[in-house]
Amino acid sequence: MRPQLLQRPLRLHPAFVRKTYLGMIACVVFGLAAAIGMPAWQMGEARRLMAASALWESGTEAEDASVDGRETSHNFLLNSYNLNVEYVDQQGGMHKPKLEFSTLFASIDQKSPLIVKYDPQAPDRFALSWMADMKKSAWASIAFLGGIGIAIGLVCLFAVRQLAQKLAAARRAAVESVESSVALVKIVEMRTNGRATGVMKFQYNTTEGGGKTKLREVLFNVRKQQAPLYFDKEGSRMFVLQPPAPHQPVVLRNDFYPFHVPEHDRPAVLARLERMKNDAEAQS
Repeated sequence: MRPQLLQRPLRLHPAFVRKTYLGMIACVVFGLAAAIGMPAWQMGEARRLMAASALWESGTEAEDASVDGRETSHNFLLNSYNLNVEYVDQQGGMHKPKLEFSTLFASIDQKSPLIVKYDPQAPDRFALSWMADMKKSAWASIAFLGGIGIAIGLVCLFAVRQLAQKLAAARRAAVESVESSVALVKIVEMRTNGRATGVMKFQYNTTEGGGKTKLREVLFNVRKQQAPLYFDKEGSRMFVLQPPAPHQPVVLRNDFYPFHVPEHDRPAVLARLERMKNDAEAQS
């Protein structure tokens, strides 16, 4: 039986624990804000659209209506309008309200007739023909943005679950685990706006229940001299601690992160690992 490279129990690195909890808190806060805030915002937009639609049917047509403002296109999918409307009521009063709304998969035909209808009892309440023409697309925008908020919330919930699973796996591996290795499948360079970030994605496969293979990944910042702790001289297998099922393997960084191994102990551990690599190479 091969002796253990790392003596259990191990201590989790404080930075790993702190980073994990902060990530979970950030995901919860952002997810709740998106899942509650965006639908609530769109419910307000829906009420305004319903009120404008009703006023369009019953309102009084204004005189000398004009509009200017800004149209913003979001990837030709969502169009947002920020308009300054001017109109004169039948008593000669000038009104200069603002109007904001969005449409999905459609944009206003600015050559179409511009008509403003207002409430004679409250002349500042108005409905614009351009918005009435785009009512279906405006409803689609409300549903889309509300759904985006809920989707973001679900993604954040999934991220919290993933972080909790990684923390639980590391905690269990620190006490009870088998030293093993996983084959490195692919290294992917992470880029932002075409520029290298220094972060590399190291991908590997694990076997799930029923014999299914699942592609997993771990990130290391090579600019900070981070890399996996390799199990072989070729760098084709990464050292892992495998806790009991259903926990996933914990890939160790070249400084033993997410575990804390004192610096004065690391040379002896790395020397033992090097001897293991030599023995494995001699046997092959």
